Amino acid sequence: MSVTLCRLVAVHGGEGVELYLNVDGEQRSLVLSANDCVELGLMRGELSDGIFNEIERRAAAYAARRAALRILAAGKCSQKQLAQKLRARRFSAQDAAAAAAYAAEKGYIDERWQVENYVETLFFNKGYGPRKIRPFLLQKGYAPDEIDRAIAEKIDGDRLA
Repeated sequence: MSVTLCRLVAVHGGEGVELYLNVDGEQRSLVLSANDCVELGLMRGELSDGIFNEIERRAAAYAARRAALRILAAGKCSQKQLAQKLRARRFSAQDAAAAAAYAAEKGYIDERWQVENYVETLFFNKGYGPRKIRPFLLQKGYAPDEIDRAIAEKIDGDRLA
């Protein structure tokens, strides 16, 4: 396989770099994070098959992270639910899980706050009891211990006060 890197262009406010490639005579473009581009030491010219495969792998991971942020901009979801949504958009299981973990690590997903908010809303506004709230939140992918803690604090604590 013959791969030539023809041009590099900054995109996404400098966060990403679009690579224009000639792969066996066919024009292609892939987008990497600027960090990945620097880490790989990419420059115009011929690329080895190994470097090209690594570029494709990192481009897929970067695309999954960007998609994760777009999904979160539309509304809150758990890390597990975000990975499922990414899988539905045809990202690999590995890229989806890594993107969801990245979003959580960066603080874009606050499952503790989300669970507390759901418990308050479902209990005080909709009149759901703990036996209905728990399965609802488990289905959304939240951790059982986090759900139990929020129910104990928000519902049981309110009843005692």
